Amino acid sequence: MQKVLEGRQLKFTDKFLSFVKQNIVFCVLIVLCIGFAIGNSAFLKATNLINLTTQMAINAMLSIGLTYVIITGGIDISVGAVGALAGVIAALICRELPADTSILVMATVQLLVATMVGTIFGAFNGLMVTGFKVVPMIATLASLNIARGLCYIFSGGSSVSGLTSTYSWLGAARLIKTENKPTGWLPVITIVVLIFVIIMHILLSKTVFGRHVYATGSNINVAHLCGVNTNK
Repeated sequence: MQKVLEGRQLKFTDKFLSFVKQNIVFCVLIVLCIGFAIGNSAFLKATNLINLTTQMAINAMLSIGLTYVIITGGIDISVGAVGALAGVIAALICRELPADTSILVMATVQLLVATMVGTIFGAFNGLMVTGFKVVPMIATLASLNIARGLCYIFSGGSSVSGLTSTYSWLGAARLIKTENKPTGWLPVITIVVLIFVIIMHILLSKTVFGRHVYATGSNINVAHLCGVNTNK
């Protein structure tokens, strides 16, 4: 009986260690949250957690796209500058829209502009890396400086002003309003990020495209010999 219990304990220990190894980032995050909560009792309050999700939303969106690049063995240091350029262009376009433009139209314009700018720079980076065999770090460094330069040109070196409150709805609005929290509890941008995270997870774990991404990152030569178009 004792041997059976010892065997079960070993199996549990092995499973636990295996889980930690496979989810090391998640485990470190939990440890950090516990440490912050012990150091400051206000850390786990709902208001603070909501503020954290709002503040990390933009970085999370950029990280979603960068995840694919890193899995394939590449790197892209231009994501921040490209994201800033998308924001500048979206702000300039939305500023020219009528003052009574609906929230849906405004949010759609923002998402379309961000998608178009990201697609253009992504195609440029891909062409430089796969077509001209430029090292990813150098190619994306060029993109970073191009995006920064365009930001300065389009904005004139200053922040874009004259925007209506409708423009900031996607990034600032909150849902689930109560008497204690009339401004709302759940940030809209957090919902958008969660939707994209779910889509990314499905693409990586449930589709042929995801398997090709992992195969390319594991061994690009073997993946190519297996019929994967690694240049994509």
